[in-house]
Amino acid sequence: MKRLLAAFSVVAALWSSACSSGNSIVNPPPPVGKYSLASLKGQYAFVTNGESFTGGLSATPLARTGSFAADGIGNITGGVEDVNAAGTTSPALQITGGNYTVNADGRGTLTLQLAQASLNFGITLTSTSDGLMIDETSNTWMQTTIRSLSSVSSPRTMGPSAPDFSMTTTTEP
Repeated sequence: MKRLLAAFSVVAALWSSACSSGNSIVNPPPPVGKYSLASLKGQYAFVTNGESFTGGLSATPLARTGSFAADGIGNITGGVEDVNAAGTTSPALQITGGNYTVNADGRGTLTLQLAQASLNFGITLTSTSDGLMIDETSNTWMQTTIRSLSSVSSPRTMGPSAPDFSMTTTTEP
């Protein structure tokens, strides 16, 4: 019985030492990738749809369509957007400026400044001509794809491919 207890104690000690991290903190590696501020440069189009929550549990359908210009050094130089909130439209709202960040792994932030408010997005670049935006403005849930206008050879529009997700690409005349 003593041998069985001794063997069990040795196995338990080995198991414990092999499976423990020794209370050391393991930091994740820094983001790596090929992206920088220069990866977001030029004209980009976007379409969002989703819901805006205005107190309580009520949700209002909300959609945005527009374009913005990024200068490749972290600034939004202008743009325009149309908004439809529960059937009430606000066409041709000017994007007067803004800024953005891009980490090496393609993730970052984007702020579009309008005359009366600013819109905050989380972004993920999937290439220098495509990416995703998630609206982080308070009480809003929307997701969209952004597409560089220079990467499109002909006008086209694609409808929703998943809930709260749309993609639109256009070319300038």
